[in-house]
Amino acid sequence: MCLQNIIGRLQKLIAINQHHHQSNKGLMNMRMFLLKCVLLVSLLFIAVLMGMEKANEGMQHLKGNGSGIEAPLTVKQKDNGEVQASVLGKDLSSSDIEGKRKKLEEMKTFNLFSAIGKTLADLITGLTEKLIDLVASFI
Repeated sequence: MCLQNIIGRLQKLIAINQHHHQSNKGLMNMRMFLLKCVLLVSLLFIAVLMGMEKANEGMQHLKGNGSGIEAPLTVKQKDNGEVQASVLGKDLSSSDIEGKRKKLEEMKTFNLFSAIGKTLADLITGLTEKLIDLVASFI
């Protein structure tokens, strides 16, 4: 009877030891997975930095030696008060600018899509604020 009791206890210890070994194996698998993820993210980060450096070199190559890239829009005011502007290298006179400014103001007076968008944005903002207040009242 005593021998059967000892054998039963040994079998339980062996089963516990095997279960403990399997749980450590799962822990090692998780560590390896995390290590692989960290290495992969680090590799991708280094690749992004290298790509940014390559793009910077390409931009420097496009600029050339000291030529520089011109601004698409330049505005200068002369001594007599006249404004001189150039868009993509084409000169514009003050009268052209004034005419375009007036036309733009007329267009801005009423834009249906802009009004609908503003109304929709206000509606969504109001609903979101009320939803947040409702959730906050439960907390």
